[in-house]
Amino acid sequence: MFDDSQPHLQRDGSSTTIRFECQRCGACCRHRQLIVTVTGHDMTRIAQVLGLSPKQFLRAIDFYLLPEGNDIPPGLKHIPAVRTEHGLAYPALRKDEGGQCAFLHENSCLIYPVRPSACVTFPFTFRAVSY
Repeated sequence: MFDDSQPHLQRDGSSTTIRFECQRCGACCRHRQLIVTVTGHDMTRIAQVLGLSPKQFLRAIDFYLLPEGNDIPPGLKHIPAVRTEHGLAYPALRKDEGGQCAFLHENSCLIYPVRPSACVTFPFTFRAVSY
């Protein structure tokens, strides 16, 4: 749940309050275009909470390939990648063919207390903006 009651300044100088509360609908866990990248720290925390060995946990992630020649999107610049012969590969939570996260069970997140930052901030996203 995200509940930030602090005012945020807008470009025009006014302020607003952002409030967001999880509705437990599972939409974020079924979002086809959302790739939930994970850091080494995320992997360690999730494996510990689930009581999995590193080898077992590796079955719950995928590597998403960014083909050679493509610019790294701003949201991936802080995620360590594995260099392959086909391009950079980013570790991310595994999804099924329908786009559902491997950790969603009956609209409940099995890793909610230690979910990665992409999950924590959903539906908010980050992008590069020029002013």
